[in-house]
Amino acid sequence: KKQITTRLNEQLARLNTQWTDHFNNVLDRLLEILSKVELRASKAGVSGKDVTAVKTAIQNAKTAIETARTAVETQAKKTYIATFSSEKELGAAFKAVREQLRKDLFGLRDGAMKSAREAVKNAHQILKSVPKVDEDK
Repeated sequence: KKQITTRLNEQLARLNTQWTDHFNNVLDRLLEILSKVELRASKAGVSGKDVTAVKTAIQNAKTAIETARTAVETQAKKTYIATFSSEKELGAAFKAVREQLRKDLFGLRDGAMKSAREAVKNAHQILKSVPKVDEDK
């Protein structure tokens, strides 16, 4: 029972690490996309287009990404260890801890990560609405 308990605790920690690494990779990719949007917006600004709304959206997206990164770092620091006093409580304890991990990861995915993704998407959409954004003078 002790080995099973240790293995399950390690499994929960590994699962948390895998998901937080994945979320960090997604945030890195969103930053890459945002830098491309920013580059296109600066080119459009040089050619005389009005890109103030795009710049505001880019700043909002950067803030959302940093907020999400902070949330991911907080999640990565969390530990999930089942506590119980008897063998009868073992199953219920692990079920509760597993459910808490699931709830935390889904909350992160549906909260900060979704906000960051939508902010980048919004910046891109606003950039697309600028007429002839990729044309030079």
